[in-house]
Amino acid sequence: MNIKLALVSLAALSIAMAGPAFAGSGNEAYTLQDGNSNTLVIQQSAGPGNNRVGTATNPILQQGNSNSFQEQQFTGGGFSKGNNVIEEGAQVGNNNQFSSSYSNNTGSNVIDSMKQTGNLNRASVGRNGSAVIGSYVGDLHQTGNSNFLAITQQNGPSNRVEQALQIGSNNGWTVQPSSFTGSGYGTYIVQSGSGNRIAQSYIEGSNNNSSGARPAHLIRQTGNDNGQTASIASTLGSNGNAIQVTQNGDSNNFNLQQGVTTASTQNFITLVQTGDANMATATQAGSFNRLNGAQTGDSNTITALVTGDSNGSAASFTNAGASALAGDNSLASGDVIQNGLTNSVTLSVVSSNNQFAFLQTGGNGNLITATVTGVGNNQVVGVQDGNTNTATITQAGGSNAAAFAQIGDGNSTSINQ
Repeated sequence: MNIKLALVSLAALSIAMAGPAFAGSGNEAYTLQDGNSNTLVIQQSAGPGNNRVGTATNPILQQGNSNSFQEQQFTGGGFSKGNNVIEEGAQVGNNNQFSSSYSNNTGSNVIDSMKQTGNLNRASVGRNGSAVIGSYVGDLHQTGNSNFLAITQQNGPSNRVEQALQIGSNNGWTVQPSSFTGSGYGTYIVQSGSGNRIAQSYIEGSNNNSSGARPAHLIRQTGNDNGQTASIASTLGSNGNAIQVTQNGDSNNFNLQQGVTTASTQNFITLVQTGDANMATATQAGSFNRLNGAQTGDSNTITALVTGDSNGSAASFTNAGASALAGDNSLASGDVIQNGLTNSVTLSVVSSNNQFAFLQTGGNGNLITATVTGVGNNQVVGVQDGNTNTATITQAGGSNAAAFAQIGDGNSTSINQ
């Protein structure tokens, strides 16, 4: 069965494909709507599935303003092997809405590509999966300003989001209007279950809200092999910012943010979490900053705030003592490595051209607190190998250098420059 409709400037359209009409396999639907305030509703019924909505050559296409495209589960369960696919859809205009919602036992239903071009658009995907099959979102893409994107994948294993993109400005509410009923985040992704994956969640533009009632970017993963309370990978800027995250343990968490405008460029964060219950929080608000975090033990914490430029990015340490200690422990500038249990590193850098590296290994309960202000060009390298060691470093001037190693248990170091 093929259904192809061409509608020009119609007030509203509602298509309900239910019962036998969409319960078989291999059905296809293509729709073109040209005009304003159109509504398209596709209802998927339980059955063998393999229904397709739009293709690359014949996409679902709405051109105009205030249009709505809804894909819905018709009733009941039996969708876990549906393999229903939105292969290609697009909305071009302003104040358009797209939603795809399956509420019961709905694994293996797919969105390959859905794109919105314009301003004040909303896109939402909701899946309540089965116990054995997850759901898949290939490319959910918004280009324009003041848009909202939400993906919720509940239950089921191996839920996947390949690409959630927002290219534009002013995404996310600083203060959410009372009349707005959505999540209010620019990009909002929630996954529960096990083995979930978000390959890329990305925002590029300026004036995207990084704080307030509804920030521009929020990702949360709960279950095994995922972050349990906070998983945020956010790039608010352009021209070379990068975030890479790898999680191989259970209940690991990360909150990684870059920039406040597109003027913040060339920042780089890598994070590897192979233990359990680790937390890494990092903010880079300047340019040309580097942070390489690794947590291979359990219950370790990294907290880093960098508001200047070119911090942690030098090819090597120029101070002889710092360079020797870093070389002996295979550390590069920008490294924060934790191998034990319940270790903590807190780093605050509020100037430019500073270099740092820290290693906590072979023990538990170690603490490093480093604060770097002043005119910049400071260097610090620290190593803790043992238990319950404490180090506090303050560099408030310029061109200072500090290197320390604590081997054993219960040591305390305080450095003020």
